[in-house]
Amino acid sequence: MGTIVTIQSGYAMSPLVGYSESNDLNNNSDRPDLVTAGNVAAVRAGTYTRNGILAGANPNAVPFNSNTVVTGGINPVFNAATNTFTSYGWFNPNMFIPGPPGFLGDAGRGIFRGPGLGTWDFSLVKDTKLGFLGEAGSLQFRAEFFNILNRPNLGLPANTVYDSGPTFASEGVVSGSTSPTQTAGTISTTSTPPRQIQVSLKFEF
Repeated sequence: MGTIVTIQSGYAMSPLVGYSESNDLNNNSDRPDLVTAGNVAAVRAGTYTRNGILAGANPNAVPFNSNTVVTGGINPVFNAATNTFTSYGWFNPNMFIPGPPGFLGDAGRGIFRGPGLGTWDFSLVKDTKLGFLGEAGSLQFRAEFFNILNRPNLGLPANTVYDSGPTFASEGVVSGSTSPTQTAGTISTTSTPPRQIQVSLKFEF
């Protein structure tokens, strides 16, 4: 018998915004701001500023909590009528908010983790001597089971939290996001295949 067990924690992930928040033209790599206990009321009211510049707004914002940001869902459900999530994907996007234009977001790198991985590969091998094939004659039976428990190992979730943020006009900031992108936290892939079984017979002589 042979066995290989693999257990791995999830990769560290960073929330992103799908536009150049810092205005450096390096799209899809900027991070949003964190919603905190100190700014949540202003974020909800649309009066949140940083460095004196108005940032994004989200009436459903909640303070960031490293212990609860990962909700463990797969497919978020967004109610367009109420402009709210009825269930989250892998993480709660309402803990983040677009920062003011021209500034890097204050959300840290790798502040939450994606899904972990666990697999168990198992094999059975038996050699049987076969005298009629000569002194070295034998029959080998081999059965191999990959991911024998058929555990679904989820891929990385979509980590773009906002598709757009506050924008400048000649008189200042004129608009801001009011809800995260509806696909934030969506998991649509797996990182390992489902259970696979292969059986073989081999003659040796």
